[in-house]
Amino acid sequence: MQKKLDSNDYLSTIVRYLSRYRMLALPGLIVMIAIALGQLAGPYILKQIIDVAVPREDTSLLLAYAAAFLVIVSVTGALSYLGMILLARLGLSIVTHIKQDIFSHLLKLPVSYFDKHPVGELMSRTETDTERVRDMFSTLGANLIVNVLTMIGIFIVTFALMPALALIMVGISLGLLIILILFFSKIFPMYEKARSLYAKITAKVTEFIQGIEVLKAYGRTGWAEANLDTTAKERMSLEVRISLIEYSMMSLLNALIGPMFIVVLLLLYAPKALTGAMTLGTILLFVEYGARLLRPIAEIAESLRSLQQARTSLSRIRTIMSTPEEPNRGSGKAPTFEREIRFDHVWFAYEDEDWVLRDVSFVIPKGSFTAVVGASGSGKSTIISIICGFAFPQRGKVLVDDIPLDEIDIVAWRRHIGLV
Repeated sequence: MQKKLDSNDYLSTIVRYLSRYRMLALPGLIVMIAIALGQLAGPYILKQIIDVAVPREDTSLLLAYAAAFLVIVSVTGALSYLGMILLARLGLSIVTHIKQDIFSHLLKLPVSYFDKHPVGELMSRTETDTERVRDMFSTLGANLIVNVLTMIGIFIVTFALMPALALIMVGISLGLLIILILFFSKIFPMYEKARSLYAKITAKVTEFIQGIEVLKAYGRTGWAEANLDTTAKERMSLEVRISLIEYSMMSLLNALIGPMFIVVLLLLYAPKALTGAMTLGTILLFVEYGARLLRPIAEIAESLRSLQQARTSLSRIRTIMSTPEEPNRGSGKAPTFEREIRFDHVWFAYEDEDWVLRDVSFVIPKGSFTAVVGASGSGKSTIISIICGFAFPQRGKVLVDDIPLDEIDIVAWRRHIGLV
C-alpha cells in the first residue's frame, strides 16, 4: 500500500535536494526577485508620467521616464531568459540525482519486491514521475516564485499609496486563494488516482510487449488489447472530469474577480479623482496592479494544480525510497561454507498461505552434485531463490554449516554461488 507523504516529509525532501544544488538555486532566486521588481516598476513609471511629467508639460522628463520604462522591460526580459536557464539546469541536476538515488535503491531491494511490482510501473516511477518533479524545480518553481513576489510587491506599493484600497485588494486576493486552496485539496485524490492509472497503463504495455510471444502463442492478443483499453478509458474519463472541474472553476473566477475589482475601484474612488483628492495616475496604477494581480493569482492556482501532481509523483518516488533494503546487505556473519547446506522443515509462500514449499527438508553436502526434480510449479526455482537469498522461508530454517542463512552477510554469500 502506498505510503502517504505528509507535508513535513514533502518539504524536507525538497529542501534536501535544493541544498545540494544551492549554487544554482540561490542565483535563480535572486534573478526571480529582480524579475518581480521589474514587473512592479512598469505601472509605477506610468503613474509618474501621468501625475508628474504630463502636468508639468516636461518633454525631457517624459522621455526620461519612457527610456527608463524601455530599459526595465529589456532588462526584465533578459533576466527572465537567464532565470529560465538557471532553473532549467537546477531541475535537470536534481532529477538526475533523484534517478540515480532511485536506481541505486532499486538494486538494494529484495527480489520479492520486483515480483510484486511490474517493470512498467517501476519505469513510470523512474521516468515519468521524476520528470514531473523536474518541472517543480524548474519552470513551475520559477513561475510560482515570480508570482508570489509580484503579489507581495503589489501589496507593499498599494499600501504605501492607498491603505484602504490596498486592504480591498488583499481581501479579494486572500478570499480567492482560500477558495482555490480548498478546491484543489478536494480534487487532490483525483490526481492521485489519475497518476496511478497512468502507471498501470505503462506497466501493462511493458508486460504485454515483453510477453508478446506468449500472447500470440495462446491467441490472447485480443484480451490484452481489451484489458489495456479498459484501463485507458478509465483514465481518460477521469482526466476529462478533472479538466472540466478545473476549467469551470478557473473560468468562473476569472470572469467574476476582474470586473468586480474594477467596478469596486471606480465606484469608490472615481469621484475622488474628479475632485482632485486622488490622482488619475494613482487610479490607473491600481487598475493596472489589479489586472496584474489577477494573473499571478490565476497562475498560482495553476501552479497549485501542477504542484499537487508533482507532490503525488514525489510521494510515489518516496514510496520506493522508503522500501526496506534486503536484510544483511554488508552486515551479518561472514559465510564459511565448509560442510553442508541444510533445509530444515522449510515452508514458503509467495502470497499469504498459498504454500509452494511444504515442510521441505534435505541436505546438500559440500562437493556433492544434487539434482532437484519435480513437476512444473513444484518449487524447484523457489529452492534456488532461497539458497541465493532472494527469498526467505516463512517457517523453518535454511542453515549453512549450522548458521541460519538469514544471519549471514547475503552479499558475501552470493559471491560463493554460480547461477545459470
